[in-house]
Amino acid sequence: QGEDKSEDAKTTLGLLTVSQESSLSNSSVQVRIVQGKEPPYFLSSFKGKLIIMSGNHTENLPRQFLLQVRGNHINNTIATQLPLKRSSLNSNFVFVLHTEENTYIWCGKGSTGDEREMAKNLAKTLTAGELIVLYEGLEKPDFWKILGNEGVYANMRSKKCVAKVSSTRLFHCSNKNGTLKVEEIMDFNQSDLVPEDVMILDVFHSLFLWIGKRAHREEKSKSLDFAFEYLETDPCKRKSDIPIIQMNQGSEPPIFTGFFSSWDPELWEKSKTFEEIRKEMDAQKPALQVDLIVAENIPNFNECEKYPLEILLERDPEKLPSGVDYQHKEIYLSSEEFFDVFGIKYKEFSNLPKWKQEYMKKKVGLF
Repeated sequence: QGEDKSEDAKTTLGLLTVSQESSLSNSSVQVRIVQGKEPPYFLSSFKGKLIIMSGNHTENLPRQFLLQVRGNHINNTIATQLPLKRSSLNSNFVFVLHTEENTYIWCGKGSTGDEREMAKNLAKTLTAGELIVLYEGLEKPDFWKILGNEGVYANMRSKKCVAKVSSTRLFHCSNKNGTLKVEEIMDFNQSDLVPEDVMILDVFHSLFLWIGKRAHREEKSKSLDFAFEYLETDPCKRKSDIPIIQMNQGSEPPIFTGFFSSWDPELWEKSKTFEEIRKEMDAQKPALQVDLIVAENIPNFNECEKYPLEILLERDPEKLPSGVDYQHKEIYLSSEEFFDVFGIKYKEFSNLPKWKQEYMKKKVGLF
């Protein structure tokens, strides 16, 4: 989205995106990118030749224009049009001045050799003629004739900053109880992606929104709201205009799967849901069924002292209230809160297989 796009244009773009997704059988990947926040995987598609012009140009480019070129590699270079005047220049960057007669490369004193080469590479898309390379302080008169001699430009050299690399983080999102709950998954792998919910993969410069096939309808419809709410509550205080890539389970692009140590495209085809396993066992109808029950010394649910969920979510056993069995924290919830958290009563929960209980506890952070 360009920074000058009207609200009507943004709405039209959104409707077009939704219609395209339907025609592609929901297998498409939606990527929302705002001008000024272009990620490397987007810029690399243009091979260092992306030019963003101001205004509307449906047929021809202006007779002459000025471009500021940022970047030192084909994966991070972008050129943006600036007003055609002297004050637009900056000693820390390289600029391309294009006219009907000539194309100039103006190299600020603070620019690097790689930045100049990328500017030349980009300028060759504008002209087949020879490029005129000018260095700050050694400009020709005809250059200033185009830009004018009025105004002062920024000529204070600044130190080139190296982009900060942040860790990749995976979060499990759910609004089962009407409130968005976000839980971070440490040392994650592909199997941590839950088909019944929405997951957020935060790589700092971008946000990936993964929607499981069995996620609730409301979670699917509000998945983008999840992403914005997550950004608003991020302690790093990032803006909401970073790229957000939304995808459905089974349609993951390489820029997403590459953040996992290994990726098996057939993982979910091999796995079965709890209901599928139960139906298979019922269909077998064994002649004799023997249940082996291993007794566990679990306190009585109705006799336990009760605590709020917020207290029981503590992962350090030493910080839990005295007397709480950290392996069975769910029994310390009140009957009402237990039902709100798990969606079933404790009696039903206690009759489930142990692996199913642990799976449900893991989803809410009690295991």
